[in-house]
Amino acid sequence: MPPTTETSTTLTLAELTEEERKTCQKTVRPNCMTFNDAKGREYSIHIPLERYDEALKFFIDSNWDELKKFDKWNNQSYKDHEIMVDK
Repeated sequence: MPPTTETSTTLTLAELTEEERKTCQKTVRPNCMTFNDAKGREYSIHIPLERYDEALKFFIDSNWDELKKFDKWNNQSYKDHEIMVDK
């Protein structure tokens, strides 16, 4: 993933304590994917929430040409509708 000027920490649910899980109020799906194509070239792309499942299928199917059509990763931020508030 390209370097960023912001510092953030990403944890999986398994890494959280029980108390941290109870206080977690927002979740997001990844909006960036970094992959190597069949020639070994590295790409980082932006994945809008609406296209997450599509991008995941392209990745599973090794469909690098379709993944390369996504916008390049440029530290895009999440849009409000991409943040899921847990109730």
